[in-house]
Amino acid sequence: YPAPEHAEPVLSRLAVARDRWLVQHWIVTDGPREACFVGPETSPASMLPPQIEEISATGSGDVFLACVLESWLARGFSLAAAVSFALPFASANAKSTGIADFSMNQLPESRSLPA
Repeated sequence: YPAPEHAEPVLSRLAVARDRWLVQHWIVTDGPREACFVGPETSPASMLPPQIEEISATGSGDVFLACVLESWLARGFSLAAAVSFALPFASANAKSTGIADFSMNQLPESRSLPA
């Protein structure tokens, strides 16, 4: 985006991005702040990740992306459901000292993996 457009809210810019470029699915994360997303059949929306005491965010974006891809492409979740599924995993990673080495017990019950 040109510099004058940087002040526009991310949600507004996502709708423009989807319509301007060939890429149709966009997700923008910002650490503990809201994750914004849009798709061809999804209006611009945002979700907050679980609030945690961050120890190290290293690898959290990778965990988030892996969970989005798994839930969206392998499980057939909608884009919104995939973002919702992935956020607690990324937060759990940021709450741990390791990289993608966290206890599944750190996840909220409503977001734990199905048995």
